[in-house]
Amino acid sequence: MIIYLLVIIIVICIYLNTKSLGVNFSTPSIFNSLVYTKPFQKYLNSIKHTEYFYRYHTKNITNINQIYSNNIEIFSTDEKKLIYEKVNEVILKIPKFINKQHWNFIKLNSAIDNGMPFTIGNYIILPSNFSILNNIEEILFHEQIHIHQYNNPSLYENIYLKSGFKKLSKKRKKYIDNYFNIMTNPDGLDIYIYNKKYVPLLIINKNNKLENIVYDQNENTVKSIDIFKNIFNIKHNAYHPAEIITEIIINLYFNNI
Repeated sequence: MIIYLLVIIIVICIYLNTKSLGVNFSTPSIFNSLVYTKPFQKYLNSIKHTEYFYRYHTKNITNINQIYSNNIEIFSTDEKKLIYEKVNEVILKIPKFINKQHWNFIKLNSAIDNGMPFTIGNYIILPSNFSILNNIEEILFHEQIHIHQYNNPSLYENIYLKSGFKKLSKKRKKYIDNYFNIMTNPDGLDIYIYNKKYVPLLIINKNNKLENIVYDQNENTVKSIDIFKNIFNIKHNAYHPAEIITEIIINLYFNNI
């Protein structure tokens, strides 16, 4: 499949263009400056009011910047030690790939954003309960790939296009969002259509739960996300090309697909 050849090209590009390893831990005071930078504002301004209850357990939000600033926590000594250990474990598994890339961490109260890890710009946001999560090495690797995607948008946009994905216009995205409460994904803010037919989506359903679906634009019906899992031979995160590419890379390294 062409997408696997394209992924290998990405891996080579990451190896050739990354910098020396560094691990950095943000503090609340540092974050208070970061929150007003372009990457953070672009994400926060993309979050819709219809997402508030799922993300923050309340619909009454007057200052979304403050929500995040008030919930940034300091990494303990033990947590820093654990992250160093896990980063080193990732490096041992993939010595010529991610070991040359910086690691910048922010710790966010796990009550915010349902305790999901994600990235904004060059920062990995970890929930405050990250130490009990399974497969921390894969989570860290996953988020670092998203950082590479952020820093190389043209490279990845070309990969998406050659893999059959095309970015939807803002007008079309808004139209679809009128039917589905699309969850804003900080690791991929745009919505894509595959082969001019299928639109993979991560939505907040009527039960206030996250759900992966596929919208068949031609038939105006909802189908199972298994369509994309089967096409790309992945088990998780099949709702966006950025996530699909990331899962394929992880499988190549961790599962030897």
